[in-house]
Parts: sequence; structure tokens; C-alpha cells
Amino acid sequence: AKSAVKYLEAALVGTPTVATDLEPYRTIEHGRTGYLADTSDSWYASIMRLVAHPEHRRDVGAAARAAVLERDTTDTRAKQFAALLHRLSQRDA
Repeated sequence: AKSAVKYLEAALVGTPTVATDLEPYRTIEHGRTGYLADTSDSWYASIMRLVAHPEHRRDVGAAARAAVLERDTTDTRAKQFAALLHRLSQRDA
């Protein structure tokens, strides 16, 4: 049972993430809001890119933070949940 909580926590403080290329992390835009890796080579390349390029690391962290604030706040999620409940209630009517 994987979750994106670690990504969300890191993003909120502007820290870029390298995550396994699994469903909970696929909101990450590879190279823009973090990195997705599925092999040891892609893990190494992603980590080394962030280590070797501090400006890129800051940009990715800032983009991750902006993306999480845009789509994953309680307010945003509450609106999405309310819309889902409305759609479901219409099906039963």
C-alpha cells in the first residue's frame, strides 16, 4: 500500500523527490516536479542530476510545491470530493 504522502510532504517544503515509477507518484511530472525511476540506472541519473545542478534542484522543488498547492490542498480536495458526491447522488435519484 504505497501512498504519495512522502512526495506531498517533501514538495510542500520545496524538496524534489525521486520516486519509484508507481501509480501514487505518477502525478510527478518527470524532470519538472520530481523524477520517476524504475531502474537502478534511472535512479542514479535522477539523483545525480539533482545533486550536480543546484539551480535545477531548486526549480524542481519549487515546481513540486506549486503543483501540490494547486491540486492537493484540503480546499481543492474538498471541492473534488463534493463534486464526486454530487455525481453519485444524481445516479441514485
